[in-house]
Amino acid sequence: LGWQAGSIKRDKSDFYTPTSFRSWQEKVILSAIDGKDGQLLATSICTSMQFMDWGKNKQNLNKLTATMLSDGSRYCK
Repeated sequence: LGWQAGSIKRDKSDFYTPTSFRSWQEKVILSAIDGKDGQLLATSICTSMQFMDWGKNKQNLNKLTATMLSDGSRYCK
């Protein structure tokens, strides 16, 4: 994905997207959902004050989902 790893913990991990012409950077957070046996909650937020995200946060989550599904049984059931 080309994202920089931030904080990596057992129940929550943070990743940062690269800065580009369209984005100053987003933070993608993967959090374990309590009581949901291996399910994750994925969120993407702008790291700086941006008036609009121009769809980058949704694109980040779509890119993450596509990557996880392409590796099939390794990540997703």
